Amino acid sequence: QAIKAAIRAGVRTIDHGSDLDEEAVALLKGNPNSFYVPTLYTSAAIEELGPAKGVPASEVERSRQIKTVKDAGFKRALAAGLPIGFSTDAAVIPHGQNAREFSIRVQLGESTRSALDAATRLNAEIMGWQDRVGTLEPGKFADLVAVPGNPLTDIGAMDRVSFVMKGGVVYKQDGRSRVP
Repeated sequence: QAIKAAIRAGVRTIDHGSDLDEEAVALLKGNPNSFYVPTLYTSAAIEELGPAKGVPASEVERSRQIKTVKDAGFKRALAAGLPIGFSTDAAVIPHGQNAREFSIRVQLGESTRSALDAATRLNAEIMGWQDRVGTLEPGKFADLVAVPGNPLTDIGAMDRVSFVMKGGVVYKQDGRSRVP
C-alpha cells in the first residue's frame, strides 16, 4: 500500500519496491514522472554474508522470503515496459560488489543493453542531470568506466572495472587506483 500511496502522491522514485504488484505497475505506467528503482542483489548479498558474518539468521530467512516477491515485481515491471532505474543498497551490499546488480537483472530477464542504459542514461534522467551525465557527448562530464571484454555479451564484466575516469580525470587505470 505504501508504494501505491507514494506513486499517487507523485514521488519521483520508488526505491527498492520489493512488493511491486500489478496495481503498482499500472500506477507507475500512468505516471511518467515516477520511476521504479529496485535493489535486487541485496538478497544474494545477505545470503552470502549470513550469520557467519553477523547477519542474524532471522534476517537471512526474511530476505529469502522477500526475494521471490521482489523478483516477481521486477519481472512485472519488465513485462510492462516500465523504465527501471538502477540502484544498489550500500547498507547491505559489501563495498565493491555493487556491479553484481547487473547480473541479477539480466538473470531475471532484462537485456544487457537495458541494464547498462538504466545505470547510465536513465539514472541521469531520473536525477534530472541528463544535460551533464549519462551519455558520452560533447559538453558533458567525461565520466566513464572500462571493463575487460564486452558487457553486452558478458554482463559479469561490469564486476571487473579496469579504468575509471570522472570529470576527465583518471582515477583507475589498468586495474590500479590512483589519486590524482
